[in-house]
Amino acid sequence: MDWQATVFWPALRPLFIQLIRTPAEKRDQAAITRAQQLSLAAVNILDGQLSGRSYLAGNHFTMGDIPAAVAIHRWYELDTPHPELPHVRRWYGLMRQRECFQKIVMIPLS
Repeated sequence: MDWQATVFWPALRPLFIQLIRTPAEKRDQAAITRAQQLSLAAVNILDGQLSGRSYLAGNHFTMGDIPAAVAIHRWYELDTPHPELPHVRRWYGLMRQRECFQKIVMIPLS
């Protein structure tokens, strides 16, 4: 949960603001590029953490998976490059199968 709050969200938030909340004509391409790089660096950390385990803390779903999965959903929904990250993609697939995740998280970004 701390990683999501202190590493991933600070990297992703400017990208979200620029691509979702800022009109196209007012977007700052330098800020977008920097946020894309920082977000990808953070997601690479997550991919490494998920190597050899089903969920963030091991082989069982825990509270820590929730905020990270919400943020990863936002990242995947943004119109930005998403390189193949096999461990994140597998784990995100598990999150997407959860009924509550589908009802509460998997809604259009606004």
